[in-house]
Amino acid sequence: MNKERIEEFLARLPQDSISKIEKLKYSNNLVLINRRHGFLEEVETGKIIKKANWDFTIPEIAKKLHVSRTWVYTNLQSNVRYIYINNFDIESLSIFYEKSIGELRQYRELTPIHLNTEDVVRWFNTSFIHGKRSIVINSQRIFGNDNDQILLTYALNSINHFRFDIHVLDKYVIDAKLWNLCLNAPVFHHTSKYPIVKIPKTMTAQDLKSTTFHSLNEYKYAANGMRDLITSGSDVYKGYNGKNSKMLFTFSDNDPFDINWMYQEISKRLKNTPYSPKVIDDTVTALTDMFVVPAAKYFKELPIL
Repeated sequence: MNKERIEEFLARLPQDSISKIEKLKYSNNLVLINRRHGFLEEVETGKIIKKANWDFTIPEIAKKLHVSRTWVYTNLQSNVRYIYINNFDIESLSIFYEKSIGELRQYRELTPIHLNTEDVVRWFNTSFIHGKRSIVINSQRIFGNDNDQILLTYALNSINHFRFDIHVLDKYVIDAKLWNLCLNAPVFHHTSKYPIVKIPKTMTAQDLKSTTFHSLNEYKYAANGMRDLITSGSDVYKGYNGKNSKMLFTFSDNDPFDINWMYQEISKRLKNTPYSPKVIDDTVTALTDMFVVPAAKYFKELPIL
């Protein structure tokens, strides 16, 4: 793109917009667009602009990845093309969003800078590794079809006896390898015992749009977040930028047994007893935690999930 043409374009923008673009530090990636015959098109190529191809914004990425806009400015440098649609150019906005001018009122935070979808997805896939720190083993794999009843009996006995030897369950085990993984799993606060195991995964634009990422920054105490991450067998996304790089995670829906059923059954049996709801909560939590193991050890024993 002609440098003079870009400079001429930038000179016409509001000062606040110029400041934001300067923060991006990659003005060479600015794709100039033009409105013609009811369409938006790239000035240089004549290619029609469609929202699906320019479907990410800096505020959206910052919110999704739990980072500051400055972080986005820094990490997207020279990686992503973008277009600029002036918020006062209502006709162009209407074309871009495929909405009537009246309908545009629902967009409360229209942003003039739109990032190239393909570039953003490629940047994410090359900037973050995907993996697991823990695996939640389905108890049915260890105890067979009677797993719920076996664990219910064990839970009730544990409550009544305060401490109950876990090895009473050994006689029900149908997969000793998995059971030994559970018995030898480290406690969760030793997070170094739960390193990330890389599992190749490529995000699509739809994946990136729909995924809800979580961060330890959401928690008052990072240790609580790390415990949630490990006990749920979360999918982990970690930046390539070294020890202190960004780490995100998504909760996985893979309970080791029917937790709701277990809670209800224990509650029914302890009705009209001195045991408090907290005792039931703690018992079900302890029972659930039994089946969380380090991903590194799991894949060493069973290479396929």
